[in-house]
Amino acid sequence: MRVKNFLCCFKIESGGIIIGFLGLAISSIGLFTHTFILFSLMAVGKFCPEQRRNYETYRYERSNSFYDNCSELSAIPFGIYLVVAICFNIISIIAHFRLMKAVEHIDSSRLNLSIVYYKFWIIIKLIFIVIFIILTVFLFFIMLLPIFVLILLLLIDVYTLAVIESIRFKFDNLPTMTVTYTPQTC
Repeated sequence: MRVKNFLCCFKIESGGIIIGFLGLAISSIGLFTHTFILFSLMAVGKFCPEQRRNYETYRYERSNSFYDNCSELSAIPFGIYLVVAICFNIISIIAHFRLMKAVEHIDSSRLNLSIVYYKFWIIIKLIFIVIFIILTVFLFFIMLLPIFVLILLLLIDVYTLAVIESIRFKFDNLPTMTVTYTPQTC
């Protein structure tokens, strides 16, 4: 699927710059946030999400068990989640930066990482949609809001991928410009 304009009124190259800038900004905020959480939890020495849930118990009982109830089994997945989120944010920053540079330099070879990045997230979202539909149908969990949100995010990613593919198609099919030097004779 190819698009001619970005959001019906912008040039497709402008759409690539907008997508790259917004993706770069969001990924930078995510990287800063996840890194801050990781380092602050490393400083405290607790990676336990259940500390929040037990705050009410701690406040009323005033016991010292607030920090003692964290198990290593719950700390490891939360720490791994933060490290994986930081890695994905770094990959996203690189992919969106390369997208902006590809549009700036009219170079379709720089778009490959962005295309793979969006295809990966489209596949992940499709997997989660299937999982949520199975949970809703067979296990009678009401997962309609997550399904709706994932479908909306999936449509945004598919449109973004279509824009990037259109940019690549346009750059690949540009006529080659060769400059020839012809000496002037008097």
